[in-house]
Amino acid sequence: MKKIMIGCAAAATALVISTSSMADDSKPFSGPYIGVEGGFGQLKDQSYKDGSRWSLGGIAGYRHQFDNDLVLGLEGGVEFTSDLKASSFGSVFDRDYKPTWSASALLGYAFGEDKRNLIFAKAGYSRLRYEVKLGEGVSGAALTFPEGTFGDFSKGALKLGAGYERKLTDMFSVRIGADYTKHKDMHKQLEAKVALIVNF
Repeated sequence: MKKIMIGCAAAATALVISTSSMADDSKPFSGPYIGVEGGFGQLKDQSYKDGSRWSLGGIAGYRHQFDNDLVLGLEGGVEFTSDLKASSFGSVFDRDYKPTWSASALLGYAFGEDKRNLIFAKAGYSRLRYEVKLGEGVSGAALTFPEGTFGDFSKGALKLGAGYERKLTDMFSVRIGADYTKHKDMHKQLEAKVALIVNF
């Protein structure tokens, strides 16, 4: 596995170097990119509303800007997330979130002076995984629940998003946007996001 990861990293580095050397200044949204992305939102269920959540992670992708300034791309991401306050499970149950990954196709349009502004929409797939845990143990009239893991959940989702990106320099750009995911078994999430992107 380690050799495979090293090989993939070397191949990606070679691709970035070769692509960046051929970059077209008139098409600022062509080429590979990586970024750091943070978000804030809520995860909802059909029967209850969870507390606010934050996320922090990374994105990477490749896009191509055509002569008519349409932009097509593919983007992948991974994020780490946590609740800011107790959900409607109450103070008894806690969610222990695992890294969430996603893959999306992107369609955008570059506009403005030097075509350094981009509006975009994206659609793809995301997978949310978490464990439900009992915080400190609960005792009732008939049952006593010990502290520990209550269940392990993994949920696929349709992921939709839209946003705006501004090229600050040839290398750096900033992005704001929103993502909506409809997870399997009723879960829904709406999240506002901001990202700092490095273009190659």
